[in-house]
Amino acid sequence: MTKKKNDSDMKKEEIRRFADQITPKNWNVVLHPKDDKLSANILNILLRIQDSDYPDSADTAAKAVLSGGILFSNLKDIGIDQKGSVAQVVLQLWPRSGDWKAALIHELARVAVYRCLAFRMKTYKDEPRMTLPEADNELEPHGVTFEKALSIMKKRSRKIS
Repeated sequence: MTKKKNDSDMKKEEIRRFADQITPKNWNVVLHPKDDKLSANILNILLRIQDSDYPDSADTAAKAVLSGGILFSNLKDIGIDQKGSVAQVVLQLWPRSGDWKAALIHELARVAVYRCLAFRMKTYKDEPRMTLPEADNELEPHGVTFEKALSIMKKRSRKIS
């Protein structure tokens, strides 16, 4: 049982490292909230890797899903004596079957769209949680900004694979 748990933990760390390598330097991909970096302009991505198959799914493809939106916290409000804010997003991944790298890359590109939209709209200054609107021309979930982000993530993944 211990070996299986260790193998599972090693696989999760491998997935986390992959995600961390293809994301911008100010993104911090973690498996546990205790590993969040609490400094200005950091986006902490809590990667929740599921050991089971995706619920309610007849197909066998790997799935990745963003939970909620981006949560922005003013550093002073959370007891950090710095200007600025830190952000967190939760990404769930069901890697057991299918191409988990493709699913993860896809959702990380969506995270880039969220972050881009938050900065363009300066949402992070007024709203603690920002969710992506259903449609917004170039910023919709699979619009121009998404396609650019997806292309960048794919290029980065090819460099490390």
